[in-house]
Amino acid sequence: DKFNTSIFSLISSGLILIWILSPLIMVIFMPFIGREACLFSMYLILLTIGFLGIFLSLFYFSKKINDYGWKNILKKYLPVFLFIILLFWCVVTTFTSVDVNTSVFGTTYRKEGLLTYFSYFSIFCLALLLKKDSYK
Repeated sequence: DKFNTSIFSLISSGLILIWILSPLIMVIFMPFIGREACLFSMYLILLTIGFLGIFLSLFYFSKKINDYGWKNILKKYLPVFLFIILLFWCVVTTFTSVDVNTSVFGTTYRKEGLLTYFSYFSIFCLALLLKKDSYK
């Protein structure tokens, strides 16, 4: 690579590890803070990791595009660009929805809104940033 990607891999693996361990941590703290607080905390952890991952991924892919050009990156990371098209369609349908608030944040029970989809996309990109095949 033209630039050092090990720091991206390290940060990605740390964020994914926090995301994976968050249900275990919440199970430990559930008797002390309650079920609703644990579920909300897990949602906040997902959103925080999601937005950190989006910024990290944007920085990573902008460096890659700058170094290698659009055509090479598009070939190598085609699933990312297909996911971006899906997210664009989610944004369009969210803001043309009858209930925009539910479309953005989800219901109080499921929380499967646009913000959650962006977080899922971020975790997908974080997994792609892992450099070593043994981490994947």
